[in-house]
Amino acid sequence: MLRQQDRIGQLKPGLDADIIAVQGDPTTDIGALANVAFVMKGGVVYKRSGMPVAISSR
Repeated sequence: MLRQQDRIGQLKPGLDADIIAVQGDPTTDIGALANVAFVMKGGVVYKRSGMPVAISSR
């Protein structure tokens, strides 16, 4: 990941990011990762069914 600090590691418009959403704080309770609410990969949101979920843009 050398020399990509301007593209990754932040949640900002125009940057690449994959997100795993959990309830709780996995830095204090690793068990929070056992209950994933959704995953966003490549701008597409996936819920437990594995099917893409449409999201609206503001």
